[in-house]
Amino acid sequence: MKKIYIYFGDEIKPFGRRKLSKKDKALFKARAGRVEFLLSRSLLARARRRGRVCVSHKKFDLGAVAAVGISNLKFGLDLEELKERDFAAVIDFCFNDYEKFLFGVCEASQKTLLFYQIYTIKEAIIKARNLDFAALGKVGLSESGARDERGRLMRFKTYLLYDKFVISLCF
Repeated sequence: MKKIYIYFGDEIKPFGRRKLSKKDKALFKARAGRVEFLLSRSLLARARRRGRVCVSHKKFDLGAVAAVGISNLKFGLDLEELKERDFAAVIDFCFNDYEKFLFGVCEASQKTLLFYQIYTIKEAIIKARNLDFAALGKVGLSESGARDERGRLMRFKTYLLYDKFVISLCF
């Protein structure tokens, strides 16, 4: 990993739309009013890019957060805010048997953190492998580590930021 830029706030630095990728230009009209999207693209425009890039952004009660990673390796990153939600519905949809087992034996006080660690690892794998959201159930943790949709092992790292956000990287 070369660099990760993480920015918290709602101040969007000006940037030219011509610096956006073709995909981002198409998304710009639909998401122009969303502060987290603009924040991530503002950060991306300022980052010195040499290599592969991955972006994640979230809106939260005090503003927005964006993370931009840059590496020579193929990778993915995902960022989520730790908050209560209907875990059962998501677990049934996208967790494999091993992940369900881990969640089941986890202490109640740690379930929120564990859920987001697993979930962000899965989303980071999807981004690294350029898969769609439907692949959440096909990627994830096993007894031997994180695996992609073909069952190949992937390296991963998870960080807790300010006891409020989880960010995971997969290579």
